[in-house]
Amino acid sequence: MRLSFKRIGAAVLALGILPGIAVAGSKNHHSFKIPQYFAPHKHKFQKVDSLADAAKRSHRLVGSAASYNLLTSDEVYAEILTSEFNYITPENAGKWGPLQPNSPDEWNFDAHDEMVAFAGENHLAYKGHALVWHSQAPSFINDDLTADELQGLIDQHVNTTVTRYSKEIRAWDVVNEAMGDDAQYRDSVFYRKLGPDFIANAFYAAKSADPTATLYYNDYNIAGMNAKSDAVYNMLKDLKDAGVPVDGIGFQMHLTAASAPSYDELVANFRRFAWLGLRVNVSELDVRISDLPWDYQTNLAIQRQVYHRVVSACMAVRRCESVTTWGINDQYSWINYTFGPDAPLPWDENYGRKPAYYGMLDGFMRLAPDASDLPNLVDNSNFEGGVAGWSAWAGEIQHVRSFGRHRSNVLLLSERSENWSAAAYDLTDKVIPGQTYDVSASTKLTWKSPADTVELNTKVVCEGGEAQYNNLEVSVADARRWVELSGVLEVPACELSEVTVFVGGPQSGVSLLLDEVVVRPQVLVPSSDGYGDNLVSNPYFETGTEGWFGFGAAVVGISNDTVKSGAQSAYVSGRSDTWQGPATSVAEGVIAGDIYDMFAWVRVEGAASWVGATVKVSCADGDQFLGITGANLEADTWTLLRGSVQLPDCDLSDAVLYVEGPDAGVNLLLDEVYFRRDNAASDALDQVDDGNLHPNGGFELGTESWSSWGGTLGTSSDLIHSGAASGVLANRTANWQGPVFNLLSVAVPGGEYEISAWSMVQGASQDTLSITVKTVCEGEPESYNQLDAQLVDSVAWTRLSGSIVLPSCNLTEASLYFAGPEAGVDVYLDDVVILGSGVEAQNLIANPGFETGTEGWQSWGGNLQAVADEAHSGAQSGLLSARTGDWEGPVYPITDIVGPSGSYAISAWIKIAGATTAMTSITLKTTCEDGTEYYNWGGEVEVNDTGWTELAGNVPVPPDCVTVSAVLYFGGPAQEVDIYIDDVVATIAHPGDSVEGNSNLVTNSGFEGSLDGWVSWGGNLALSTDLVYAGDYSAVLSNRTGDWEGPVYSLLGAVDAGASYAISAFTRISGSSAGTEPVSITVKVACDDGSSEYLWGGQVSAVDSDWTELAGSVTLPSCNLTEVSMYFGGAAQAASIYLDEVSVTAQ
Repeated sequence: MRLSFKRIGAAVLALGILPGIAVAGSKNHHSFKIPQYFAPHKHKFQKVDSLADAAKRSHRLVGSAASYNLLTSDEVYAEILTSEFNYITPENAGKWGPLQPNSPDEWNFDAHDEMVAFAGENHLAYKGHALVWHSQAPSFINDDLTADELQGLIDQHVNTTVTRYSKEIRAWDVVNEAMGDDAQYRDSVFYRKLGPDFIANAFYAAKSADPTATLYYNDYNIAGMNAKSDAVYNMLKDLKDAGVPVDGIGFQMHLTAASAPSYDELVANFRRFAWLGLRVNVSELDVRISDLPWDYQTNLAIQRQVYHRVVSACMAVRRCESVTTWGINDQYSWINYTFGPDAPLPWDENYGRKPAYYGMLDGFMRLAPDASDLPNLVDNSNFEGGVAGWSAWAGEIQHVRSFGRHRSNVLLLSERSENWSAAAYDLTDKVIPGQTYDVSASTKLTWKSPADTVELNTKVVCEGGEAQYNNLEVSVADARRWVELSGVLEVPACELSEVTVFVGGPQSGVSLLLDEVVVRPQVLVPSSDGYGDNLVSNPYFETGTEGWFGFGAAVVGISNDTVKSGAQSAYVSGRSDTWQGPATSVAEGVIAGDIYDMFAWVRVEGAASWVGATVKVSCADGDQFLGITGANLEADTWTLLRGSVQLPDCDLSDAVLYVEGPDAGVNLLLDEVYFRRDNAASDALDQVDDGNLHPNGGFELGTESWSSWGGTLGTSSDLIHSGAASGVLANRTANWQGPVFNLLSVAVPGGEYEISAWSMVQGASQDTLSITVKTVCEGEPESYNQLDAQLVDSVAWTRLSGSIVLPSCNLTEASLYFAGPEAGVDVYLDDVVILGSGVEAQNLIANPGFETGTEGWQSWGGNLQAVADEAHSGAQSGLLSARTGDWEGPVYPITDIVGPSGSYAISAWIKIAGATTAMTSITLKTTCEDGTEYYNWGGEVEVNDTGWTELAGNVPVPPDCVTVSAVLYFGGPAQEVDIYIDDVVATIAHPGDSVEGNSNLVTNSGFEGSLDGWVSWGGNLALSTDLVYAGDYSAVLSNRTGDWEGPVYSLLGAVDAGASYAISAFTRISGSSAGTEPVSITVKVACDDGSSEYLWGGQVSAVDSDWTELAGSVTLPSCNLTEVSMYFGGAAQAASIYLDEVSVTAQ
């Protein structure tokens, strides 16, 4: 494997070939040399041009996690890495698993050797990551080892790896994440076998192997002052007191913008570790913004504040020596495939600098972090890294050093040929129509210029209107001192064509300097896309406390001193119990059964506290208290609380939103409170709740849940029967082609259904359209049942209707479709309604509510009992306590219930004790007669300790599996967190085996002559003629650097949301010393609400001597799908994966 780079505009240079496997202790990695593609940094004192320039001036390191794959394939990535940073950490190549993927007796240092050499040639300091970590360890590191064997393997790995790079690598993350989220030592194989001594032993071994290296302990969720950071502090203090050679602490800093620690808290936390004699290292910085409710540009500006805050905190602590971002651009961030789509890094997907980049620059240049809670929308407001984003009207702009301004780079506007010449910044995409912004800028004239007029102005153009020029302030400036100009920009409520802020004013020929430009919203207005009106009548408290009152003894007043935005916030005092707090009615306009989005800025005085938001709803049968969200808040810092809640579908007489949680006597502040309908989520519910079984009969959710037999399916807003959209099938080439809906997704065998729809045509004055249902019973011929046929025209909508009783058989297909018009005629469809109760699904759980104790239930670990103190319904629930691992949970065997294939809908109500929130998941473990075990994941949800949360999902049963054991289990929370469970339901979602004769949805299943439709996540994907299962070709993925890397095929557009699919392929491996490797099927799905998940489809042990069939199934979520990526991975990185005869068919 070779590492190659290409300088922009230069030719690609070849590298020397490395040996395939480096033997432990050998020095072969010194026998090659990577050419230097980029010149060393030349840091200029006059001004800075990069993060590396700014960091060097501040005597700090600025780094990035570096991906070996991207270094070898993406020249822009490599250029940014070498020009913007002076420090790198290998993202994966240096971890124990990739270095020893197969056995304790062999190493694969190839990729890591090349990265170390690359860093040296490009003058980048290097930190190794991570020597001892419970995750991404080799498979031979397990509980089967004795304590002595495990310690011996740790010592061998540390000594071999660190010795190999002695005096080449500046630092090491020696131990990573040894502390659990519960502030106790993590329940890892290292701790179970060796106790906490494995930590000290690892540091001793590393120091012995390279006495010159700086040795770090590294962990996450320790950025602020909390129980976990306290535990890490105490652990490191004990290690230092004992003489263990720990040199530094790595704060991973995976933050969310909504709850990131304040500057003061970061500084205080850094300092206490520094006072232990430790170096401080911000080691894995990224900042998530997907939870913020505002528009994208505002969210980016808030993200910039957090990046600035973190770097400034490092600058404030002398022993803080580096800041490392965990990646460069958003496209390749680990956040996207772990938490869902986001934008957490300083560069966007196209490698454009984001506001976060300029926040980092400002921090390194010692500009104070933004004191306002409201963000500045000007990306490059201080010009520390250039003048990007700015333009000149009738002049030239330059980036210059202002020697009279401490540590400041500024914009120079010169060559002004007109009196109106100005420096301008485009705000069109950053401001919101109808909102108000505070604007300011600092300016002065250049040396020896006489005093002259300077102006701060704005230009606003509404679509189709004339330009409006507004003068915000006029003043007189000279060359001696800076003048601040300020004013208020009131954006008209129109469709904006242009909004520009510009600074000018002096006579032509006079040059001016510009700095510290600010455009700040007076209030934050959330994005309204997809949401209804705010039901909180007084969200900003600008007119007092009207509409608000205190629950219990709480008193709601006004604060003018501490506000999030505007001039006032709510101040809540007099609380005598935890449940007391500010409350307001949201009953007016609320709709029973719908889903609501809630958020608010909250602040607690004097003491860190847990704060939660709750809605009290009053129904005819009594009151319900529904927990919405909650978080641990640090003292005296504004924190965003955000969550959603579904109201009960009842005769709702009142709904009161309130905030609660802190101890009695703790005062609260509240600002910007929103409670609004989630339109998409609620509308989807409504379409089922009104009796219509079709989840998208009106095409209001696009083409979600629809497919087509031929033609091009889309939506239309021009021809509609009701609502805002209809469905249209164009480009039809035969009369049988039409829109299709999988009736089995909502119906069951033996059920009776009435079906109706409204239709019209275009491309003909009239034509005949029919409703037909195609059914297939297992082992029997297919049947076509025409329900109705009508002559429809191109002018008015025509209603079609009919009814059908589905056959009572093992029904493998029931497809509802609309066809009949001649080829070339477009079919329009709207308001499709499916009515019928069908056959009520039987709950397969005999004791769902624990009303008969724990009968039928088991547990994997812990102590399971039925209790009466907590119940979602009835008199009892199940409680699993005394858990010692996050995988331990309640278990229900269903071996005698499950069929040989199909899928099951599972739901349960969950509550926890011992933690505020935790993730809980559903899994079906199936063991087949041949010994193969499948773990099919059914989904997860965040649960809490204040109310019951429903966990629901579908789990597939592997096809062609003679089941000898099948159990449902519920796990996920950290050990020692108690799990309450109640009202468990398991029903058949999709019965039967995969459909015989169903068409294969993979259009290039045999790779006969091409890789069309296939890509790879990592590695090199190519055709093979040497090893084939059928035909003349197969596909092979080689040069893999992670076990997750594999061939990928997109199924988007070929599959239906909510449907189940059988997947199979023939696979084999090569390059594995063991001769066998696990190969698995996974399907990554993403929805338009930003959520994503990875669906496990099954696994098989592939061998290097023959082809093995890999088979499984997945059930897709019922959402508007934006990604459906099927991939095959799992084998150790050294192994190549061969693939042939891939099949995906509907179940």
